[in-house]
Amino acid sequence: MNSLVKVMPNFKKFNDYIFDIKKGVNPIMLSGLTDVGKIHIPEAILNKVGKFTDDEFALMKSHPEEGHKLLQFLPPIQNGLFNKIADEMAYCHHEKWDGSGYPRKLSALEIPLSARIMACADVLDALISQRLYKEPMSIEQAMDVFEKSSGSHFEPCIAQAVIDSRAEIEKEDKLFKDSENQSNAEELQWWLRYHANRN
Repeated sequence: MNSLVKVMPNFKKFNDYIFDIKKGVNPIMLSGLTDVGKIHIPEAILNKVGKFTDDEFALMKSHPEEGHKLLQFLPPIQNGLFNKIADEMAYCHHEKWDGSGYPRKLSALEIPLSARIMACADVLDALISQRLYKEPMSIEQAMDVFEKSSGSHFEPCIAQAVIDSRAEIEKEDKLFKDSENQSNAEELQWWLRYHANRN
């Protein structure tokens, strides 16, 4: 998300969104609420390693609607602008440019701009991150996905913004993974000391 924000000024159609950011609406904070609806999804489904059953997938696909409902209880922040964009991202980040997404099968400009951007950030994160059920893709493989999904899953100019951000994405990805590895190593050492002291 951070990398996309940095290249947005290169695209004039993002001007309104850039204006919102300049008014103090932090896109990184907003992105943290995108999957808030998953708190209503059973942990066994969220952490499942294998393929979802049809019923499990249907339940997982309910998280945008659940997020939309939950965010109605959020008190107004920044005169409601934060709430508006947070709701757009949570409710619509699984919609697709060609109308094949969910939960409402919105297409093209029916999808709020914030959600069209978040859709790219969300997929990029999923592709290059390790999950219980998969190893991370390389940045090169992820860029190939965006090239092939431009105009179907993603708005073409936003997919292009991702591709144009490759160097920045590679830098951010390395920093994050180095930090994560360091944190994991420190946690492991803590637990080793803990168990050694108990014996």
